[in-house]
Formats: sequence, structure tokens, C-alpha cells
Amino acid sequence: MNFDEKNSDNLPKYSLKQRILVIFIVKMRLATLF
Repeated sequence: MNFDEKNSDNLPKYSLKQRILVIFIVKMRLATLF
């Protein structure tokens, strides 16, 4: 139960980090495009 709770808490944090990383990569691509 505790492990499941921890995993559930960790998942959104990782997703948020991944989103920020994707946005950063997109910004870098746009910067190189112009």
C-alpha cells in the first residue's frame, strides 16, 4: 500500500519533468530554426 502510494506520487513529478524537458527541446529547435 505504501509502495503504491509512493509510486503514484512519483509518477506526476516525473511526468512534469518530462514535459518541461520536451518544452525545452522544442524551444531549442525553434531557436535553431530562426
